[in-house]
Order: sequence, then structure tokens, then C-alpha cells
Amino acid sequence: MNFQRNVLNNENTAATTQHIQGVLAHLIDFSLQVKQAHWNVTGANFVPVHEQLDEVAEVYQEHIDTVAERLLALGTPEDGRLATVAAQSGLDAFPAGKVGTAQVCSIMADRLKALSEYLRYAQEGVADTDPVTEDMFIGIIHDVEKHLWMYQAQES
Repeated sequence: MNFQRNVLNNENTAATTQHIQGVLAHLIDFSLQVKQAHWNVTGANFVPVHEQLDEVAEVYQEHIDTVAERLLALGTPEDGRLATVAAQSGLDAFPAGKVGTAQVCSIMADRLKALSEYLRYAQEGVADTDPVTEDMFIGIIHDVEKHLWMYQAQES
């Protein structure tokens, strides 16, 4: 399908969609890491950390869908394939095997900090060309930084 009525000019569309695709890759990677943590968390406070991870995963699944749909609305197919996500995400890998609750909280805080930094970079990249995408990114940043605060609070 060829979109003939794009809302952005071609130059702005290309730059904007590059930022959106990067955010999509980071969100997919983060979401998979949250599920990995959810399945493998162990230790003290297991139940609340396990349940919190599941709640966080749901939030980012919604963000993934919103971001992918924004790409499609701009006439660009999204790419959520594993190889693309691995190549485009700058997040560190989640460790294999069982991970204690304190370490999971620390890892989640680290990933959320990195995700916030990437989202702020992407938000700045679209600020002058696409206020709709910028607004979408700001909404995601709100959730990322709220979750960062929550995981940091559990580290002490």
C-alpha cells in the first residue's frame, strides 16, 4: 500500500519514522526483558515484584502497539522482527537464569534509565517536525520515569 496523503513532507517523514522505529525497537527489547525478569525472579518479596513486572509488561505492550500504529499512520511499515530489535536497541541484555528480587529491581532501574535517555533523544529529534509523535513520546517518557522511580525505591 502506498500512502498518497502523508501528513508530513517526505524529508520530515523519513527523519520522524527513523526515530519512531528506534523507539519501537527499544520498547520491544525492554518488554521482553520485563517478561524474562517476571519468569525468573526469585527471593524475598517475590510476589509483589513478580506482579509488578507483569503490570509493567502490560503498560509497555500498549506503548509498543501505539508506536507501531504511529509508524503505519505515517505510511511506514513497522519492523518488530527479532533481528531488527537486536540491531537497533541499545539496551544491555538481561542475564540468563534466576535473578533475585533486589537485582531485578536494579536491572529494571538501569534499563528504564537507558530507555528514558533514548526516548528523550528521540523526542528532541521530532520536536520541530512532528508534534503528534513528540506528544506520544512524552507520554511514554512519563510512564518510563514513573517506573524508574518505583524500581529505584525498591533498591534500598
